[in-house]
Amino acid sequence: MRKEDLGDRWEEYQKDRKYLKALRYKRKNVEKVVGWRRRTKRKLIEYKGGKCEICGFSKDVPCAYDFHHKDPQEKEFQISSRIRKYETLKKEVDKCMLLCKNCHAEIHEKKYEPNPEKAAMSFEKKIKELEDKWRTPFVVDEKRICMFVALDEPIKFG
Repeated sequence: MRKEDLGDRWEEYQKDRKYLKALRYKRKNVEKVVGWRRRTKRKLIEYKGGKCEICGFSKDVPCAYDFHHKDPQEKEFQISSRIRKYETLKKEVDKCMLLCKNCHAEIHEKKYEPNPEKAAMSFEKKIKELEDKWRTPFVVDEKRICMFVALDEPIKFG
């Protein structure tokens, strides 16, 4: 297309051309990044033995595996967070267990299992903190309504 053919719409045409060029580049780059991540995850799975460390699941389906940090305190970064050097990823994966999605979910389910005794202790601790802060006793009934005993004014939470 030539400038003479478009007249006063030439600048709009050039703007659209640049936009399309940027879109093509972005699509191509996304495909490269996704491809790199898939290849790298496959290599890391092979590096960790290629099977779930709990149940032995060993199908060649990379998306069926997760890397679970053994000690969250040692975790420097999330493995899938962004592109890093392969050697850096290997060092982080050494702190992890290779698990299938099912075993990984079971570990996290046990980790967050509700503990009514702990919740009750936490609730009592909160009431004690409020009593200390306001220097007055609190009464809590079964409807989760707290009130200052001295004022007899209910304060509703939630």
